[in-house]
Amino acid sequence: MRAIPPGIKSDIIRKYLEGYSIPEISKMLGVSVGKISTITSEESRKDEFFSIMREIAKKFKSDNLGFSDVISGVRLFNKINKLGLTCPFFENFLESTDKESFRVVIEHHNFLTKINKILEFERKYQVNIEDIPAYIKKATEELDATNKKISQINESVYSQYGIKEAEIQEYKRERPRLLRSADLVGLSLQTYNDWFLISDDLFKTASLKSGIKIDPKMLYKNLNSIYKNPDKHIKIIKEILDLPIIKEEINDFFSSMRIFKK
Repeated sequence: MRAIPPGIKSDIIRKYLEGYSIPEISKMLGVSVGKISTITSEESRKDEFFSIMREIAKKFKSDNLGFSDVISGVRLFNKINKLGLTCPFFENFLESTDKESFRVVIEHHNFLTKINKILEFERKYQVNIEDIPAYIKKATEELDATNKKISQINESVYSQYGIKEAEIQEYKRERPRLLRSADLVGLSLQTYNDWFLISDDLFKTASLKSGIKIDPKMLYKNLNSIYKNPDKHIKIIKEILDLPIIKEEINDFFSSMRIFKK
């Protein structure tokens, strides 16, 4: 019988211990079934554990496991024990975990960095990350409700003094230009926002001198009505313009305008 080369003999033993059947090894390596049987029988006689290893390998092979998989499993088992865990606990953890999360393409250190950032955020703001969407929704609803109340208050104020929001916005836009113009002619323009900055003492003094109680809000409302609808208040306008002090102010105004134009 021609001797089997050492390399082929090693391949036969390795395949045999990996759980392959003798006919499968014969077909893979091109060696007769008889020669393979002789070699494996000799190895079994020399090593009492040879057949045991063969049976274990067959079991691995039936479960589609290779020796490298088993070695990795042993390493994993040792790591689990080192962490103080048990295999049943680890198996239950894997079963109850969304396995898609393990397929996210992210490096280990980046993953841990992101987890630490989340934990730090939760500690700093005393809110769980999963509660944030509901928190944002609630805050948004409260903001909308507050803005609605502000709008209603503004409408009530505007209605009370007979003005419109557009007029307030226009005043805000034009006020700087109007004040600059007033400075040029030495005038002080009184507007809605400026009106109520006047001291209450001045209104009290005016009330005493005129013998009539002057309500600043009512006075502004009436004057505003005259300003907006002069055609409805011709008589009042004439009376105002005929007042000596008003005539004096008008003359001073036109004198200032003439000086300004020069």
